[in-house]
Amino acid sequence: MLNALSLHQLPGGARAVRVRMTFPQSIPVTTVEAAVAELADIVPGMGKSVPRPRFELSDISEKTWDGAIVVWSTIYDEGRIRDSVLRSVLAKLPNAAPGG
Repeated sequence: MLNALSLHQLPGGARAVRVRMTFPQSIPVTTVEAAVAELADIVPGMGKSVPRPRFELSDISEKTWDGAIVVWSTIYDEGRIRDSVLRSVLAKLPNAAPGG
């Protein structure tokens, strides 16, 4: 007999969403970290029952660096979460926001 572990997401449960971003070397990591710290008040579906947003440095090249922003939310619409994260972080960066 084969045993298997089956996990399923209960309605209202939180799940992690990773949003990867690439930044020019001119943007300090601390600027992005400060923007990520403010996401708990902005991202839909976040509350006291989910972990705080975090930032993970992923890669560094000569002209850019990459990072992943990890947020937990009870909203299952990943596109809505990604949009909120991207817009919020870009708005905090000098000359980085689209149309700005």
